[in-house]
Formats: sequence, structure tokens, C-alpha cells
Amino acid sequence: MTEAAYVFQRVDDRREWERLRAIEGVFDPASRRRLLATGLKAGWHCLEVGPGAGSIMNWMGEVVGSTGQVVAVDLDPKFLSNKEQPNVSVVQAEIRTA
Repeated sequence: MTEAAYVFQRVDDRREWERLRAIEGVFDPASRRRLLATGLKAGWHCLEVGPGAGSIMNWMGEVVGSTGQVVAVDLDPKFLSNKEQPNVSVVQAEIRTA
């Protein structure tokens, strides 16, 4: 298998931030409903792969609370400096090899 370049590696940061925020605005409500439907609650340990700008990562951190944990893995976590909870960790890694 050949390694493919990360498609969003060389984009303008401002435009990429705007793109990620737009995606959150459209998909976050449904994502939250689906995650809650799985039973997501305090104490859960969660993995988010490719957290984008971090809205779901931060929201899950609120839901799982101080007894839970959220680990977010991204190739390029430059937009994840907005980590809001102490129970949220950001790991820069390729999920296929991490």
C-alpha cells in the first residue's frame, strides 16, 4: 500500500478553519444525537479520530465528565488548541500506525 499525502496539509489555515467550523455547524447536531443514542454518559472513555476543529471532542469531554476520558487523534492537530477539559487529550499520530 502506498502512502497518500494528507489532502488538507497544504491549505491556507484561515480557509481550513472556516471549512472545519462550517462542517461542525452542519453535522454536530446529528453527531451529538447519535453519540447520545449509543448511551454516551459520564465515565465513558472515548476516542475521536480526525477531530477537525474540536467541537465534538470538547462536547464529549463535557458529557463524560471528570470520571471519563476523551482521546482525540489527528495527523495535524493545529486547530485543537481549544482543548477545554482536563479529561481531553490530543495525540498527533497516524491512526493506522498509532
